[in-house]
Amino acid sequence: MSETKDWRGAAESLEATLAGPTEEQLHVAEALGVTISDDLPALVAAAILSERVAPALMRSTSDREPNLEALRQLEAALGLVAAPITEETSADVVSAWIQSRYMEKRLRGIRELQPQSGDVVRLIGPRPNLMIISSVDRRGRIHMKGGRGLGAWPDNLHLVAREGVHENHADLAIEVMNHIRNSKTDYDPNSSLLDKIAKYRLDRVRPNGLALQELEDILDGGDGSEGPLQRLIERHPQLLASTVIGNNGTYVIPQKALGSEFRADFIVLGINSTGPEWVLVEIEASKHNLLNRDDSLTGAVRHAVGQIQDWREWLTNNVSYAQQQLGLHGLTNRAPGLVIIGRAEPTMERGTARSLAREQQGISIHSWDWILRQGKQLADGAFPTAVYADGVSLERSVEELLKA
Repeated sequence: MSETKDWRGAAESLEATLAGPTEEQLHVAEALGVTISDDLPALVAAAILSERVAPALMRSTSDREPNLEALRQLEAALGLVAAPITEETSADVVSAWIQSRYMEKRLRGIRELQPQSGDVVRLIGPRPNLMIISSVDRRGRIHMKGGRGLGAWPDNLHLVAREGVHENHADLAIEVMNHIRNSKTDYDPNSSLLDKIAKYRLDRVRPNGLALQELEDILDGGDGSEGPLQRLIERHPQLLASTVIGNNGTYVIPQKALGSEFRADFIVLGINSTGPEWVLVEIEASKHNLLNRDDSLTGAVRHAVGQIQDWREWLTNNVSYAQQQLGLHGLTNRAPGLVIIGRAEPTMERGTARSLAREQQGISIHSWDWILRQGKQLADGAFPTAVYADGVSLERSVEELLKA
């Protein structure tokens, strides 16, 4: 999609699409003997013509129910006259009307905002992030500095500061750019540096029945020590595949030396469209408790959390070495941590997470029972959860995980 520094180009493109059918559409309609109103939005005209030629192209038409309620709600919110819908109007044509109404919404937003490159804007909503505009595409989508697909629609943005207009523009722009630099991972998806860890890439992410059975046997019948669990995951690394999303590849790296001082039990990497997602994993024995009687973290949990904090501190001073020499490309000291320890029901895990949240951000604690549940869900094609830097478990569709 072409971009422009000037919002006027985007507004003109939207206006042209909403104004009426294109010349080519009118020629096609005439050839087919189809009457198309001159004020019909181009997207709606396209849907009507597509339906007309579908039989000749041996294509089936949609049998979905038209979402008329959504169309009418959108029109009411915009104060627009209702589109001419009849009982014969198909779902595809109604969908085209909905898309056209959204284009009208974008057009109004872009006219009001009049976005310019360099503007500091705030996203309207529960997370009002400050961003800097980079460009505007022909759809009216506003793209932001910082890359990685960051953007928003103009009707969801509020202007905070504009260069030459607001005195605080320079200070706010510096603040936003500092945030971008501190949070952005220097990552090249085509880098050969990942070749150094290629042998740890999983050929599949579903744990097999044998792995799950072995884990269950160790938990129920073993002595609860750490060694057997470490060796089990080294044999069946898929048991950790659900800890990070890897649409374009998942890596599970065991016993990774971080200099001469530390050795991480496991480092998990998921490659996806937005870049790398790393998780530092410290495992402890299943015999340990997660919480004391007073609901505080046990010494074993604190020790495990301290291990991850040590790894992060090492990365603070050695991140270039880790990325370039060790092949941990994109790993930084901001990587989330995961502690796997003890046996617990989900309610206890939530209590542990709350206790940890009061003390340390970015480290999640889960039991070996959670790993077993995650593995079974992933093996069954259900909806596992993935651990992220805020220490919260978020649902992700199994389709995302299984693309790896």
